[in-house]
Amino acid sequence: MIMWGAAYLKQIQNSVFMNMSMQDYNALSLAYKVLLLEKDATFVSYYMDLDYTISLYFYNNYYIELLVDNSTNDLTNVLAFNNTWQLEKYLSDILLSELLQEND
Repeated sequence: MIMWGAAYLKQIQNSVFMNMSMQDYNALSLAYKVLLLEKDATFVSYYMDLDYTISLYFYNNYYIELLVDNSTNDLTNVLAFNNTWQLEKYLSDILLSELLQEND
């Protein structure tokens, strides 16, 4: 049996997550999606309506929405997408100059 060092396993895990496609991300369990968001994604904005608070993140050249039910405060869904038309509801709150400064 081969014993892998913790540092080596962590490096492999980070490499897999950093190169994860949008389809692979969407196939993850809810818990892993949230773990990856907290660890590596960049928060962009949020949107609230009567039913949900939707947080928008950017990760690995796609966007991720995290939906929280306002009445129960439960996380209901996490979904990655790359369609820019889905960003329309966030546009009034996104300041591109701030995003560009963060990535410098």
